[in-house]
Formats: sequence, structure tokens, C-alpha cells
Amino acid sequence: MATKKKKIDLLKQLALKFCVWFCVLLVALEGCFALGIISSSPSKALMSLFGANAINENSEFLLFLDVGQGDCTIIKSKNATAIIDFGLTDEDDTIYRKMLELGIDRVDLAVITHHHNDHFGGFNNLIQNIKIDNLLINKSSAPDSQQQELNKLLQVANQSKVNIIEPKIGTCFNIGDAKLKVLYTDLSANKENNRSIITMLYMGGKKILLTGDAESTVEKHISQTIDIDCDILKVGHHGSYTSTTERLLNAATPAVAIVSVGYDNIYKHPSDWALLRLKYAGVNLYRTDLDGDIYIKFSSNNTFSVIRG
Repeated sequence: MATKKKKIDLLKQLALKFCVWFCVLLVALEGCFALGIISSSPSKALMSLFGANAINENSEFLLFLDVGQGDCTIIKSKNATAIIDFGLTDEDDTIYRKMLELGIDRVDLAVITHHHNDHFGGFNNLIQNIKIDNLLINKSSAPDSQQQELNKLLQVANQSKVNIIEPKIGTCFNIGDAKLKVLYTDLSANKENNRSIITMLYMGGKKILLTGDAESTVEKHISQTIDIDCDILKVGHHGSYTSTTERLLNAATPAVAIVSVGYDNIYKHPSDWALLRLKYAGVNLYRTDLDGDIYIKFSSNNTFSVIRG
């Protein structure tokens, strides 16, 4: 009996040690999400996930690039690339250097969601180094747009022989095995944010909703009239209180949300209200101001990994 008791005590000690070790591991993997893999070093994580030849023509991933107080999303599927928005500026070549790192020297489709500098500011600099085939953009603007800068952008695009496409609701663009669909844009809106080109990306068996800087009035409309159910939400307007409403979250039901936002920005984005709404909706949140570049890597079994840096 004494021997049996000793064995039971030993098993209890081993079980306790295992529990302690497991808890330490969970802390080390702070924020680890059931569908994803998270690392504080995205380049190392990419190497471990993708292997030595990390980026090749068969790679499929989504990158929310840390461009400060602005937006830039890169989509890579097989040998095709798309980029949605270009940040406030690219004078330090943040976007270009990242694309070189990823082995990208050509963009099949570029999208400018609306005419504010923090979404198109880096275009003119990037196109000096990277060939862009097609540009999806609304040509008309609201009164609060940066029209002069936009005119320069369109001039540069024409000089570079970029095919300029105006969005039509329902239009789809193939990006390798991925597909980008125009869900909504409202050229009658009197605020430039509400003219944002809203798209759904179908990639790796998942749906990613990208709303530009659309605010609550547009969110209400699309929530009531369009199927916006998604797996990943690109949070609207950098997490402003005017976006990411409860109505939108109830209709979209995302598992993961990404906020592209500058650290300690003057606008106080993301707002406490938006953060609370995301928390109460049970959404796993990632932020470029805190997490750096955020990669979504898609697997063949319809799962995805989140890698933050």
C-alpha cells in the first residue's frame, strides 16, 4: 500500500509540474489564438512556417502592413499580387522594401478605397519602383477629399500606363486563387469616408471584409442589404468611434479583426467605444500600432494562422 501511495503521489507531482509548464507556455504565447500562430518576430515566424524558400509563386497570404496612421494591405496568391491602399506616404520606402522582401516586383491590382492621403499617399513613390497593371479607384470625389493630390496620382498612373478601373458593385477580380469582390460604394455620399470602396476577399476558404473608412451610416446600409458574414474584419476608419458598430459586428460575425493605426496618433484611434464593441462581440483583435505587421497565412485545410510582429 505504501508503494502504491508513493506512485500516486509521484503522478500527482508530475501532473502538477505539467500544469505549471503548460501555463508558462500559454503566457509565453501571449494572445495565442486557436486558429493561429503568433510570433513577436514575423520574419522568423514566416521562415518557420513557410520554410527556407518562404515566398514563392505558390504562397498564399494576406499582410496588413504597419504604415503608421494609414492603411496598406497586401494580398499574395500564387503568382498574383494585389494591394489595397498605400498609407500616408512611402518616403521611407516601407511598402517598397516589404515588397522586395516578399519577392514581389509587380502588382496585378491596386485598390484605393477613397481619396484621403492616409490611403493613397504612398502610391506615387511606389509606382516608381513597382509595375502596377490595374488601379481600381473612384474618379469623383466628395468635398472633403484631397483632390489636388489625387489629380497628381491619376496623372502619374496615366503616365505609367496603368489601366484605371472605376468600381461597379458585384465586379470580381481574380488574384491567383483568391477573389476580390466589390460589395458597395456610394458616389452620392457627401463625405469621402462614406464613398469608400467596400470589398470582400475570398481567400483560403475564408472571407475577409474590408470597409475602408466607411462610417456608421454605410455600415447600417450594408448590414441590412448585403451578406457581409466574414471570418476576418479589417476594422473601418482605423477604429474610429464612428465605425465598427454593433450592427455591423452582429451582421459580419468575424472571428478576427485587424486595426491599421499609428502608435499614439493624434486622433486617439482606435476609440475606446470601438474596442469595447469588438470585445463584447468576442472578436480576437490585432493592431498594427502594437503588433507591427500582421500576416494571415492560409492553409490547404481551410484554416489560417495569424503572425504578428
